[in-house]
Amino acid sequence: MRERKGSVMAATVVFAYDGSEDAQRAIAVAGELLGAHRALIVHVRLLPVPQIVAAGEDEEPYTAFEQAQQREVDRVSAEGVEAAVRAGFEAEAVVAAADSVAGVWGAVLDVASEREATVIVAGRRGISRVQSALMGSVSSGLINHAPISVLVVPRAKA
Repeated sequence: MRERKGSVMAATVVFAYDGSEDAQRAIAVAGELLGAHRALIVHVRLLPVPQIVAAGEDEEPYTAFEQAQQREVDRVSAEGVEAAVRAGFEAEAVVAAADSVAGVWGAVLDVASEREATVIVAGRRGISRVQSALMGSVSSGLINHAPISVLVVPRAKA
């Protein structure tokens, strides 16, 4: 494993990645701080309300909407892997699905556990306490429930 000056060594880093500027910044900061070699970019797809699709024998069971969603998931995941590679990691994408914010951080924790990660990294969006109470916060869920270290990177100062 390579060492970076002033860095902490971590074997595998799991990034909670949603494609936002905050998530991209978290990858860049972790690249500077952590001497990890391997990164898993976890993109959790929030599931919409299920659509009822009537498909015949020869018809594709996915709607155009679902196909567009999958293309977006693939695009965001690839973007996360590219950001991690630029930050010095060997990276791969892991896609999971959830139906709530609690499901998102739960999916990230599941991947971290399955892959024996040593640290989880997430960006912080800076939502208000009211918004966090109503909608939930992925970074708060990770901090409060992860059995391993969590690095939450704050928003860049404007």
